[in-house]
Amino acid sequence: PPHATAFAVAGVEVPTNILPEVEIFIGRVPLADYDTPGSKNFAETILPHLRKKANTILLSNHGVVACDKDLLNAYWHLETLDMYCQILILSKQVGNIRRLPDHKVQELLAIKKRLGIDDPRFDPEMESCILAGSDEFLRDLSGEPAAGSITKAEIEAMVRVITEQVVQRLRG
Repeated sequence: PPHATAFAVAGVEVPTNILPEVEIFIGRVPLADYDTPGSKNFAETILPHLRKKANTILLSNHGVVACDKDLLNAYWHLETLDMYCQILILSKQVGNIRRLPDHKVQELLAIKKRLGIDDPRFDPEMESCILAGSDEFLRDLSGEPAAGSITKAEIEAMVRVITEQVVQRLRG
């Protein structure tokens, strides 16, 4: 899943409370710390998230792992997460990403509970965190150019120079 892996490589948690399908079928996707693949320490980076009932976990600088009652459902979580990450990346290029209103997230969690899908946010200790989500992706990609990228003024200057060169060639 390349789009979800991009979040893992960037070390950015996937934002929540945006798409209903993701809230109901996946929920929060935690970011596990990096460790050497195949090591006991690597497995231990995932265990705390599994204990908190996460069904999909980003693995820093690795990729993604998903689990469920069978392989097909785990695979479906991976595909859903990757499509969601692709939608997030594309949406950020189009404009600002809008979160669902808090009361609508509560309604989605009620549907999730009725469907019998577990979620760490159902734990009474997590009640205050129900509507909390990672803002890092939303904040970091706020339409401002990344370090080392071309600014709007530089683009306008390039367009001006290219336009002048084209006009000069057309005039002969």
